[in-house]
Amino acid sequence: MTAAADPPPPVSLDAIAPDSLRIVASFLSARELLQLSHATSFMLAFFEQDEFWGACEPKRHFVASTSCKKDANESSEKASLECPPEKRPNSAKQDFWRHRALHFGGNRKSDDPGTVRKPHHGYPFKNAVFQRATAFSFEFWFVVHSAEKHSERRRGGVLFGAQSKPFTVDAPSFFHQQFVLIDPNLKLYCSVRKSQDKRLLTTLRADQWYHLVVVSSHEYETVYLDGYEMLTVRAPLPSFFWTQYQHCQVGTGLVRHKWMGPASHVGWYNLNGVVDTFRIYDQALAKETVRELAHSGGLIPSLKPVYSMRKELFALNTLAEQRFVRCTRPGEGHFEQL
Repeated sequence: MTAAADPPPPVSLDAIAPDSLRIVASFLSARELLQLSHATSFMLAFFEQDEFWGACEPKRHFVASTSCKKDANESSEKASLECPPEKRPNSAKQDFWRHRALHFGGNRKSDDPGTVRKPHHGYPFKNAVFQRATAFSFEFWFVVHSAEKHSERRRGGVLFGAQSKPFTVDAPSFFHQQFVLIDPNLKLYCSVRKSQDKRLLTTLRADQWYHLVVVSSHEYETVYLDGYEMLTVRAPLPSFFWTQYQHCQVGTGLVRHKWMGPASHVGWYNLNGVVDTFRIYDQALAKETVRELAHSGGLIPSLKPVYSMRKELFALNTLAEQRFVRCTRPGEGHFEQL
């Protein structure tokens, strides 16, 4: 009788070939990749490479100050040593770990009026490109939550809206409009034209990252979702009503200071989801540019927004009352809080 063969000795993680590790990493979520990268010192060093975090983290373009720029003949190692640590670019993994998105908790399903938290209200339209240009675009990366995880909350909400009075005025706004709305059935409606012109784009999936761009010229409006053109309409901006929208907010569904009526009555309620990016551009973005934004997940070096919510959140810290969450990045597709 032949004796059973001894089982092969366990293989150390550090013995796995680099090419095999790259293949394994391509199938892992950000959470799993983080865990694997901290398994051993070898893994920690190997997964410091930016290539592994490109699918998780929007590309970030570091612009060195004049004191950090190097001559053509100067080595990158020398330039890195001479550049102060606070001015050196972070690795993609560091950016991913430090990154936070803005979470909105939505409203309870009960129709009782309630107090809402301080909204994102720091961008007055009267000083914006909307009031002085015939062409503009705005861009979002966002997620709406599922009913299973937030059963007591309304699904969807107002992603982007504007009104005639600021947040600090304790009175309802006579002029107000929802530019981007997700209803409780996760149907996405979007238009910067008149409210009655708002069109259904599609039905969204919960806990999934979406990239939304609205491009408006004087005569046309085009809406893109994940880089694909969803609709184009020919309709001029209503000049009188448009100039009344002096203040905007993101994710709040708010039309007056601190208090709002029942959602069934006023038709506005807070977003139940996460907003990672909100940018405004003073031009009508081309289709190719929109597709590049959707696929890269980050800024295009040659394209400068006139406003960035992320820059305001982290540079000016104007939203201390909102909740920030660490989560998977838009490039990963599926939303998961880490």
